[in-house]
Amino acid sequence: MHLVLDMQGAQARGRYPDVCRAVMSLARGLARNSGGNRITLVLSGLFPETIQPIIAALSGTVSDNDIRIWQGIGPTADAILENIWRREVSERLREAFLAALRPDFILVTSCFEGYENDAIFTVDLLATKIPTAAVLFAPLPQFNPAAQRSSNFSEDAWYRRRLASLAKCGRILAVSESSRLETAAALQVDVNSVVAVGLGCEPSFRDLGLTEEEKIGIRAAHGMQKPCILFAVGSSSSENTAALVKAYLQLEQTIKNRYQLAFIGNCRSQDIGKLQSLARSGGLNEGALCFMGDVSESDLNRLYNACALLVLPKLSDGFYLPAVEAMACGLPVIAANTADASPGLGLEVAPLDPFSIDAITEKLRIALTNASFRSQLIAQGKQRVAELSWDKSARLVWQELVKLRGISYRAASPLVNVDRSGIFRKRHLKILVTKLDHLGDFILSIPALAKLRARYPDAAIDIVVGSWNIAFVKKLKYF
Repeated sequence: MHLVLDMQGAQARGRYPDVCRAVMSLARGLARNSGGNRITLVLSGLFPETIQPIIAALSGTVSDNDIRIWQGIGPTADAILENIWRREVSERLREAFLAALRPDFILVTSCFEGYENDAIFTVDLLATKIPTAAVLFAPLPQFNPAAQRSSNFSEDAWYRRRLASLAKCGRILAVSESSRLETAAALQVDVNSVVAVGLGCEPSFRDLGLTEEEKIGIRAAHGMQKPCILFAVGSSSSENTAALVKAYLQLEQTIKNRYQLAFIGNCRSQDIGKLQSLARSGGLNEGALCFMGDVSESDLNRLYNACALLVLPKLSDGFYLPAVEAMACGLPVIAANTADASPGLGLEVAPLDPFSIDAITEKLRIALTNASFRSQLIAQGKQRVAELSWDKSARLVWQELVKLRGISYRAASPLVNVDRSGIFRKRHLKILVTKLDHLGDFILSIPALAKLRARYPDAAIDIVVGSWNIAFVKKLKYF
């Protein structure tokens, strides 16, 4: 069997940057558990800066011939109306490219990117009838139709198109049971067509046994002045983030003197301004809140080891990879008492009421001051991580893909022919230039010859000239 894995989820660092790590981990897990089945990883040329890093990171996962690049016409972001024609052309180019690979299945990893970036996702525009599954590492965007989408026509249209494409998938793979049920209800599809496959944790996330001096150095490198309460922004709303700041402000001054708040992930500049203003109104000085943005995987591992606590005031978004990684590093985690908290993270002793600022404050206080409670959080976290595995998730994905084999498959039109893109590697071309006219004409052609060499720096360029021009040709050193 041949699986084509659309890697745009690892390329589009938009609404859910943590998804990038999850997609890479799942790709490795699928390859390890392929059972002899073929996997082709497909990257989008619309994210050129991500291609070489991903290829390097996945070196050895699949053969070089099974990493393919398709090229659309960008930009395609739906937020700009002028991009519509490019997006529609790119949608068809992508489907034709995938069909030409002759897959038995397609697995999509980026369903809700593309409004503000160039991610492309459609199903069956060209009637290829290739069985398609989609993995939802992050939830369906929790928009308020009355307050947001109804006043933004382009975003509403984009969202509805994505929902329509998602509904065409033969399988939808969620990371948790609550996400599975929410997705089935939102799409109005058979609940059995949505399956929870869980998450895993890379072995690199572990307790490093750092000294206090090493922890101080790591925190200082990220702009932190003291041990921190870490909050993974991810897909969280600004209200969710503000709730944590308000809860922190209610803590005793002795606790605030010892610990500061730190945020990782894409926090919008306008939200940062509001949170800083909120902190100042509560008597905090400038720099009391630390905003780190995206953090690399290696730095994130060390950061988890150097912090005091990870808090997730709301888990209704169903994506808790940062919590799993933090627990693997021995960092205490407290999270909302939503449907995901107990079955997803196993936080029976640390449920958090996300709708009560006072409750969040109390849980922060206990987690930061009660050594016995912290030890209990660390122990249950490590126990939960031991139960999670990307290999286990990958095997579940393969099982669900196999069930799709009964869906009819019609090959792409024989008129569709897609060659492997070479625009991202050196092109060793051979070019022959003929210039047999007079000296003056040759001199006039020099700017064009210079542009030819600049355009193809690695090409072998030969030129045929009259004997009277040979001396000038040798001086140019273009050939």
